[in-house]
Amino acid sequence: MTRSLRSGEKPEQISMRMPKDLVVKVDILKEKEGVDRSAIINKAVRYWTEIEGNITTDHQILNRLDTIETNTTELRGEIDKVIQDFRKEKDQLQELLGKQQNTIDTLLAMLAKK
Repeated sequence: MTRSLRSGEKPEQISMRMPKDLVVKVDILKEKEGVDRSAIINKAVRYWTEIEGNITTDHQILNRLDTIETNTTELRGEIDKVIQDFRKEKDQLQELLGKQQNTIDTLLAMLAKK
């Protein structure tokens, strides 16, 4: 594996300490990907700095899903109320139209008698 940057600059060497369990995980990844530890660590650090440490945890995702579920339930309730109100208003308008039609029919009948 080459240890130079794409620009041709020699990378800076640093020393760091890591917990043994993390070293084991890095070693598993390096064997899996066929690269050295530095490549794995560089990839991880590059990813972390690109997202600026803003990562969503499983707990945050579950909280968001709960919020979405709550909002969806509330919206369904509001939609059901709108539908009920619409049906009630539609029935009232149909009743009114029926009464108006009866009035028109009565007036037409009265005009026809004259």
